[in-house]
Amino acid sequence: MPQDRKALDNRDETMQVTALTIVFVAVIIILSLVTIKTVIPDSQASKLNLVGYRTCCPFAPVSTVIGIALVITLFLVARRMAVM
Repeated sequence: MPQDRKALDNRDETMQVTALTIVFVAVIIILSLVTIKTVIPDSQASKLNLVGYRTCCPFAPVSTVIGIALVITLFLVARRMAVM
C-alpha cells in the first residue's frame, strides 16, 4: 500500500499548476486570439492588406505567420521547461 501512496504523491507533483504555467497559458491564448484577429475582415480598415482585402492589420499574411510561429515556439518552450 505505501507504494500506491507514493505513486499518488508523484502524480500530484506533476499535475501541480504553478504561476509560470498560468502565465504561459495566458500569453499563448492572448497571442492566439490576436493572431486570429489579424485575418478577420474589417470594412472600417483604412488600408488593404497584402492579400487585397481590408483587415485590422495591413500586414495580415505576414503577421499571421509570425503570430503562429510565436504561439508554437512558446508552446514548445513551455513543454521543454515541463511547465505544461
